[in-house]
Amino acid sequence: PRSVCGGILRTARPPPGQGLRAGASPLRREMLHGLVRRRVAETVAARSATSGDLRELRERYDAADVDGDTWLNAEELRGVLECSDSFCLNTHWLPLEQVERIMVQYDVNGDGRIGFDEFVNLAQDKQLLEGKLEEYMEAFEGMDKDGSGFIDQEEMQAYMITALGATQGEVSKLMAEGDTNADDKIDFAEFLGLIRSRAIDLQQVFKYLEMTPMQQDTKKQTKIRPSALPIPGEVNMVHGKSQMDYILSQVKTPIILMIAFHWCRPCKGFAKKYERFADGFKDDLTFLKVYGEENEDTKLLVKSLQVKSSPSFYIFNHGKFEPVSSFKGANEDRFRTRILEFQNDAIAENK
Repeated sequence: PRSVCGGILRTARPPPGQGLRAGASPLRREMLHGLVRRRVAETVAARSATSGDLRELRERYDAADVDGDTWLNAEELRGVLECSDSFCLNTHWLPLEQVERIMVQYDVNGDGRIGFDEFVNLAQDKQLLEGKLEEYMEAFEGMDKDGSGFIDQEEMQAYMITALGATQGEVSKLMAEGDTNADDKIDFAEFLGLIRSRAIDLQQVFKYLEMTPMQQDTKKQTKIRPSALPIPGEVNMVHGKSQMDYILSQVKTPIILMIAFHWCRPCKGFAKKYERFADGFKDDLTFLKVYGEENEDTKLLVKSLQVKSSPSFYIFNHGKFEPVSSFKGANEDRFRTRILEFQNDAIAENK
């Protein structure tokens, strides 16, 4: 057997009574060799993590150790597997049988519990959820095209065939794997289970949503007449370039237009702040917003402005579809600064 010492892998003398005697059975030889290999791999994995990684993992490990005995039992391991580093659901969603399988896989010394070194190994195998609840919710809601609160066979098929080129058989297999309560649909907890088992890749879902943006329910939308004018103090939706041109011809105050996309997380995060700015500057600016992928006319609007990222903001003066200023990003301080700079420049020009 070999051991890791001082960062160097070297041959070590086996403990008394544990050497591989010539008469040892092949099964015992393989078991002991396997144990040594696993311990070496575990030590190397732990040493490959940065001090920051280990500190964060230690915090998650200690938080999961409810009884404070410095080990994780099956129920404590279940708790940490069901949570990301920033959220937990309020109900159990990971089957205990699956937790027990993971316990057996990573319990190197076979004592029926997970120590910190074993936990590091588990984390480096990507067994832990990472990220924010909003990211998982956004991915789930993006796949749930009809807004039912579930992903059905048709919606799963749309994702897997479009994004992965999967076969119908592979779609059915994934649905069977994720549908733990056998109701022929995937709820959010089951979706998290597929993410955690890496049957579904979160970033791949976001790429799929970019390729197939969320379709809006036109039956629920309020039809806006071309002659409708924006209301001061509110964020007014624009549904195409023709409406934008009409507003520019009628509104006397400068106009700021926010370009967003339904899949854009920073856009969603900035939405409430944009509304507050609209109310705060209601006497000086008209606030508009457009979802770039909503229809062919909004796509034309975005293309004409050569939008490269979102959210993007464009300021117009009365009568001309020619931005006098533009900036990007969901930074509240930068937004306020650019608005005030525009106002100061406009005052200076009028003197």
